[in-house]
Amino acid sequence: MTRVEWRKAPDFAQFAEALGVATTQIMAARVNPDVVFVLFTEREGDETVSVVTLVCGTDGIWFAGSKPKRMPGLWEEIQRQVEEGL
Repeated sequence: MTRVEWRKAPDFAQFAEALGVATTQIMAARVNPDVVFVLFTEREGDETVSVVTLVCGTDGIWFAGSKPKRMPGLWEEIQRQVEEGL
């Protein structure tokens, strides 16, 4: 089972900088050694979640390794599952 850990917005600063968004727009990140999968909103106030893969360069700076993919309805599905205790 994947361990879930709640973090504050400043913990996502590197990822937010790589995406050009505010830290408060990062909803979740799954960190692997050289790749991070990020759920975020592309525009502040937008509830449509986008998914992107970030890759760590040899200089230690994160950059988008894929084009963000908008996932309409994903946020609503996450909220539904939380309410159902899944």
